[in-house]
Amino acid sequence: MRTKIPLRLALIALVALPLVACNGSKPAGTGVATSDDPDTPRPPLPRPQADGRPITGMPDARTQPAAVDPDAVATAPAPITDPATLPPSPDDDATPPPATPAVPAESGAQGTVIGDIAEPTIDDGMRVVRDYYDAINRGAYDRAYALWSDRGAASGKTLQQFSDGFADTARDSVDIQRPSTVDAAAGSRYLEIPVRVIATRHDQGSSTYSGSYVLRRSVADGASAEQRKWRIQSARLQKDD
Repeated sequence: MRTKIPLRLALIALVALPLVACNGSKPAGTGVATSDDPDTPRPPLPRPQADGRPITGMPDARTQPAAVDPDAVATAPAPITDPATLPPSPDDDATPPPATPAVPAESGAQGTVIGDIAEPTIDDGMRVVRDYYDAINRGAYDRAYALWSDRGAASGKTLQQFSDGFADTARDSVDIQRPSTVDAAAGSRYLEIPVRVIATRHDQGSSTYSGSYVLRRSVADGASAEQRKWRIQSARLQKDD
């Protein structure tokens, strides 16, 4: 019996020796068997971890969006999209002011106004001739003299010479006809008023004259109120046969 036991143990040792050698080829600590046999099934690849980190264990390089403060969003002003609500640009201040309405051109119509001065009309010119003869009939020769332009100088006489010219006249009657147009010249207006005058002398004799008075007034810039009035510039009277 003693000779058989050692022989059996020797046979078991011979069989177990290759298995020990095979088990010793496993990588330490892997827990997964490896084999060069192509028919041997391969283990599955590792999957991402449940916490979302990559399988390599490296940190995720993607930048996470910054946290937004809800209070800042609520108070931030909305962008201006309507051009009408945009603030004025510096060029807007250069806009010229509205133009002043132009003064209408002066005409012979009654009631024309230039600036703050009411412009004389044709009726005003006819009234000057009527006032002229009224002053002569009253003997107010200085008043009649002043109705000539340039304070009487346009008559070509002095006040005394003018007054002496009516020494034989008792009364004048005048028929004034209405003119149709006003003539314009540089800085002046002219109005020719047709008249027919009956001059009665102190001896009760009379003479009739026909012709016209030419009135003038200034419209130049800076002209005074007196210069803008109708005044007698000249007279063309002829004695009727």
